[in-house]
Amino acid sequence: MDRRERNLHFRSKISEAYAAVEIYPTFFLEKYDGLKGKLRPYFLAGVGIYHFDPETKDVDGSWVKVAPLRLEGQGFAEYPDSKPYKLTQKNVLGGVGFKYYIKENAYIGFEILHRKLFTDYVDDVSHNYYIDPIYFDQYLSAADAVKARRLYYRGIYSFPATRPYEEFAERGDPKENDAYFSSIIRFGWRIGGIDATKQLKCPVFIKLYNHQNPNPMKQTLPKQHLTPFLVFTGLFAGTTGVCEGKPFRIYGLTVNKPEEEKPAKKKK
Repeated sequence: MDRRERNLHFRSKISEAYAAVEIYPTFFLEKYDGLKGKLRPYFLAGVGIYHFDPETKDVDGSWVKVAPLRLEGQGFAEYPDSKPYKLTQKNVLGGVGFKYYIKENAYIGFEILHRKLFTDYVDDVSHNYYIDPIYFDQYLSAADAVKARRLYYRGIYSFPATRPYEEFAERGDPKENDAYFSSIIRFGWRIGGIDATKQLKCPVFIKLYNHQNPNPMKQTLPKQHLTPFLVFTGLFAGTTGVCEGKPFRIYGLTVNKPEEEKPAKKKK
C-alpha cells in the first residue's frame, strides 16, 4: 500500500553513546613521519547504546508520545505477537570517514555511520495490520484511549469503522528492523600538543644478540621513538630500523644488532 495512503508520520529524538575502533588502511603506505598534511581514510566499527522516543503530530499540531498509547496492541492479550518495546536498546555500527591533519595535533574530517538495530519500533510502526480500536478502552485510560483511536489509523482510504481489514490495510512491515544513518563533520586535537611519533618508545627485549657475541645479553635499547610502521614490520617481518641513530634488526621478539661498519683502511 502507498505510504501516502497510510498517512503515518513520526519524529524521534535519539541519544546515543558508543565505543568504536578506527582502522586506517593506508597507514602502512605512508612514506614519512609526522601527521601534518596527511589525509587518512578509515573504516569504523563498534557497538553502542541509544535511547529513542517516537512521537506523532496530533490534529491540534501538538506532538504526542506514542509508545504509552500502544497503537499496535503491545501487551494486549488479544494480540500476543505484539510485544512492548524498550526505548533504550543496543545497536551495532559501521562506517567510513577521513581525517586531514592541518597540524601535528589537529585535524578536520568527515564521517558516515550506519546503525544496525534490533527493533522495528523507532517509528512506532511495525505490524502489517491495524488492531481493533475497541481494545484501547479496555487497556488504556479514557483520555489515552481517545488519543489512541485518533492516532492509530490516519489513512485516507475507507474501511469499516471498527477495524481496517488486514488484507487491505497494511500499517507497517515487520520483516525488517529499522536502521538509521548519521553524517558527522569532525574536528579534533590532542591536548598538550604531544607529537604522535614520540608516543612509541624503543622496544625493550630480554634477549639481545649481536654478530660479535652470539650469547644472549640482557640489554635495553635507547629510549627514543620508533614509527608505528617500523614496530609493525619489525615484529612480524624483520626490518632494519634506526633508534637514536643506531641501527638494529628485529626478528620476532629478538633484536640483532648488526656489526658496526669498520672504517676503511687508508692506502699508503
